[in-house]
Amino acid sequence: MSQARPHPYVVEEHLFRLIVELERRKALRVQYAFSVLTIVRQPPQGMTVSPGGADASAIVGFVSRVIRAADLIGLVPTSPAVRVLLVGAYLEEVDLVIQRIRAEIPPEVPLRFGVSCFPATDTTTETLLSRADREAGLPAVG
Repeated sequence: MSQARPHPYVVEEHLFRLIVELERRKALRVQYAFSVLTIVRQPPQGMTVSPGGADASAIVGFVSRVIRAADLIGLVPTSPAVRVLLVGAYLEEVDLVIQRIRAEIPPEVPLRFGVSCFPATDTTTETLLSRADREAGLPAVG
């Protein structure tokens, strides 16, 4: 018998996008909601943070303690940010996740959050990701 994973998987951006697309197709067929949460670490006043790397890893550490093992964390290589796929989560439930994340994080680690929800706010993978990123203050890529 296999053991249950205590924390969600962490994947790179390309795989995260593919999984969000698969989840979107399944959610469309089975009729359930899911949300994408983008979390960006803001640099302290007068300082810069590095894309990905240690800043993103710190966010992963906090986030992985408060989300379910069935959810997924995606690294954003161009920014100190992560995206989280919250399976079965409506917008109201994402607010509770954000509150739990904020409770885990020391006050000196400022974060910005952006949220999108299938099908409430967006219906395509690209619009789900771009809305959550835009709300979190990530610059548009492409």
